[in-house]
Amino acid sequence: EAHDEMERDLRFRQYFMMGENARYEGRMKEAVSAFQNALEIIPDDSIAIHRLCSCLLYLSRVNEARSCFSAIPEASCKNHLIQILDADIAIAENRIDHAATCADKLSRIDVGKNKDAVLISDLHRRISEQYKKRGQHKEAFQHYCIARKLSR
Repeated sequence: EAHDEMERDLRFRQYFMMGENARYEGRMKEAVSAFQNALEIIPDDSIAIHRLCSCLLYLSRVNEARSCFSAIPEASCKNHLIQILDADIAIAENRIDHAATCADKLSRIDVGKNKDAVLISDLHRRISEQYKKRGQHKEAFQHYCIARKLSR
């Protein structure tokens, strides 16, 4: 049984890394396929779910990203990546206020100087841009300031 689990983990990592490489090189359709294969092996891996949904959003496949997101187990929803993903989908669906609420919750978490801080800063920057497009300059400026603070 331990051998089967090791083999399963190895297959998952192979597909996951294929997805990461394809994503890094901008081959999003290949990345989607690889992450889907990885998730068939370990369905509740929050990083693989995040990567898959991000690639789907990049390809403007918002409905697929939403259904993928909806399948996330409740326990994983506290994960930073999953919360960022929720905001990303909200931006794609033009639900900026929901995205802002998600981003504000994430900003209250002490993330320090890690990559989550960079992701949260980028999220605030994108929300700021959306508010600016809507002419909501006060909200745009607030999110811009948070993005700057987090990126230091």
